[in-house]
Amino acid sequence: MKEKEQEVSFKGLFYPFTSVKAICWITIIGLVVYFFGLFNGFVWDDQPQITENPVIQSLQNFPSFFLGGTFYSGTSQPTGFSYKPLLNVFFAVNYFLGGGNAFPFHFFQIVLYIANVAILFLVLKKFFNKKFSFILSLIFMIHPINSESAYYISASQEVLFFFFGISALFIIQNYQTVRAFVLMSMLLFASILSKETGFLFILITFFYVLFYEKKYWKWMLISTVSVSTAYVVLRYFVFSHLVNSASYAPIQNANFFIRLINVPLIIFFYVKTFFLPVDLAMSYQWLYKSIDLSHFFIPLLTDIIFFGVIIGAGTYLYKKNIASYKDYLFFLVWFVSGLSIHLQIFPLDQTVADRWFYFPIVGLLGLIGIIVQRIKLKHGNFLLISLLTVIFLALGLRTFLRGFDWKDDLTAVTHDIKISKDSYNLEGELGYIYLKEGKYKEAKIHAEKSVFLSPNTPSYINIGVADIHMGDYKGANDALLKSLKYGDSFISYDSLGALYVMYGNPEKNMTFMKKAVEKYPYDWKLWMYFAELEYNFGNKELAKKYIGYAYSLNGNDLVTSLYKAMMNNQKITIGKKN
Repeated sequence: MKEKEQEVSFKGLFYPFTSVKAICWITIIGLVVYFFGLFNGFVWDDQPQITENPVIQSLQNFPSFFLGGTFYSGTSQPTGFSYKPLLNVFFAVNYFLGGGNAFPFHFFQIVLYIANVAILFLVLKKFFNKKFSFILSLIFMIHPINSESAYYISASQEVLFFFFGISALFIIQNYQTVRAFVLMSMLLFASILSKETGFLFILITFFYVLFYEKKYWKWMLISTVSVSTAYVVLRYFVFSHLVNSASYAPIQNANFFIRLINVPLIIFFYVKTFFLPVDLAMSYQWLYKSIDLSHFFIPLLTDIIFFGVIIGAGTYLYKKNIASYKDYLFFLVWFVSGLSIHLQIFPLDQTVADRWFYFPIVGLLGLIGIIVQRIKLKHGNFLLISLLTVIFLALGLRTFLRGFDWKDDLTAVTHDIKISKDSYNLEGELGYIYLKEGKYKEAKIHAEKSVFLSPNTPSYINIGVADIHMGDYKGANDALLKSLKYGDSFISYDSLGALYVMYGNPEKNMTFMKKAVEKYPYDWKLWMYFAELEYNFGNKELAKKYIGYAYSLNGNDLVTSLYKAMMNNQKITIGKKN
């Protein structure tokens, strides 16, 4: 009797299979797969965007979150190529909650990631039955190509824009009122403010209304125009007076024809990684400048076969089942639009990225789902369950193990650099890591490899700082001046300031520092170095004035000690402070 009760009780966890049970299982499986990711640290771009970004470290800077990009620029206005103010808000709130600890960042990112899967499940129910919607949603959640969007804090933009966008689609699927369209418009606007890719959800919601709720197309058109106009005006107002970050990615600096040569391989990368997600890395910077067999013709042939299957399946559905064909066409628009904006027609900051497939994978899963639904299997249940079990275990295990690669900066970079061997920024980041650890020779080796792959400001800075610590002041000066040729960074000026209190012609150095503080008047390091130069040159009253500026900007121990020494006319010790 007890065994029967246990059997009934266990069966009740699945049958009848309700939406509530599906969402519960999505939450449980998501937490199991991504659990250890909660305890990972900050990695790579998390530093310039969070740990080294004083702007997001105080909620009092809230207005500044909407006045620039997401990277600290040495001023109160963050810089960057993209306008993602809600990402700044997300970072600031998590920093406030955790005081600089990575846990709340990971926690809320994974919570949002799982919430996206739950909402996606509800959206897919309009196209598939509950069980099939659950299966597709589960694949979306545990697929390794999406794991970067759950593990990498700087990829929070993906889960944010998707959360608002998929919520907008859910609203319009279930409610067709004026209030619903207003709420949908607000969600779409929030999606774009999280990441520009949110525009894709405007396209998808528009096509959904056009395909399934045609009588509301005018409302949708008003919403689309209003949201797009509001964003364009806001972005223009913000970015018209800002200087964007320098471009270092080889693909970003290539001409249109060269970028076009790489399109077949880019498509092949995403298709291959979807079906065989073995080798994963956070940065891919490959660029091929000529047409050859392995990097153009073979990928092109594979792409033609892949899209040939998609078109063939669509043609079959058009002839056999017009209702399924409409659904198929909707997901085809989803997949193609999401893939298209990442094909380097408009140059991006790396060649491909796992996280960029987070949107288009839904379209591809929808296409596959519609095709599979039409297949009649003689032993359908057993065969399908067996196949799905193998797929889920393989995908889940790969994603689970990928989480350990994101443990910390060194672990992530040393792992991924083995996969993506020609990534200038992975080499540069490894150089930066070694620099912080005091391994200056190793730091310089990787920084030099980075600039060999693609000359860039951060790595020239790392070379210069490494040379300062190793006593090669001339080499440091050359490297730091080169860093300014490839991009204007306050860190270049800080590093040169640290160098010039020990090396070079004092008068020329002071002229340089005067220009530096005019450019970055709120940089306490520059005022401190300027004060040291003037003090040791004999201009003590001017030095006291400058150290006073530094003290008012940041009264840390170093500045305080120098301030007291100068005010008391004591001798100060020149040393390396970078």
